[in-house]
Amino acid sequence: MADVTVAGAGDGAYNGNYTENGTYDGKPCYELDGGGAWLYWDSTCYAGSWCLFTSKTTYILKTVPAYYGTGADLPANPWSDEQAAPPNPTLTMLETGQPMWARIETVPHVGV
Repeated sequence: MADVTVAGAGDGAYNGNYTENGTYDGKPCYELDGGGAWLYWDSTCYAGSWCLFTSKTTYILKTVPAYYGTGADLPANPWSDEQAAPPNPTLTMLETGQPMWARIETVPHVGV
């Protein structure tokens, strides 16, 4: 089991840590910690894509994701925007047992 971090999305509502929460279309799906967004596989979306959206929906129902990534496996970088603002997000996998601080990006100290 791995969790996922989404960063850099133009629509900040999709940025954050996602925790595995069930399956969808035969693959694990992930819910944004605190709710409000899902990361899931949809075999009908662009002939198979990972999707970021406010709910788990199928592309065949004419609902398009906010962002989508190509490739059958996560992190599925690079991502594209469909109905959300650029820039597009970048995903990073966090393996089970890896400490939470491993998700934090370091920023170089700038002298005062």
